[in-house]
Amino acid sequence: MLNEIYHNLYTKDQTIDFYTHSRMLFCLVCNEIREIDLMISTANSLTQFMKRNSVFFKFEKKTLRFISRELRTLEQKTIQERVKKFEKLKTDFDRIFESTYERKVLNYFDYNNWIDVQISRCYI
Repeated sequence: MLNEIYHNLYTKDQTIDFYTHSRMLFCLVCNEIREIDLMISTANSLTQFMKRNSVFFKFEKKTLRFISRELRTLEQKTIQERVKKFEKLKTDFDRIFESTYERKVLNYFDYNNWIDVQISRCYI
């Protein structure tokens, strides 16, 4: 199904956008099921794809940086440190989403809600 959507998109920009966000969501799924190596590998591959296709949006760069640098080691940190990292990410997203152009990614997935869920899981 997703493959059909991917191949039947109408423009190159839509195809790149779909590919980028589907890979980003895959990284989050990998984190949820604790497949950290796969998450990091996918994030690195996506970063290279974005460089090749000149995708320079703040949201994507910030999210991939968070996945590569923070998310993979978050389980090893204290509850307060984890909460602080997610709250900072949410603050950064709020600034990024002030741009209507950047805010379009919320059509794909509610990233703010995902952060809220991650913060609540820290206390469980």
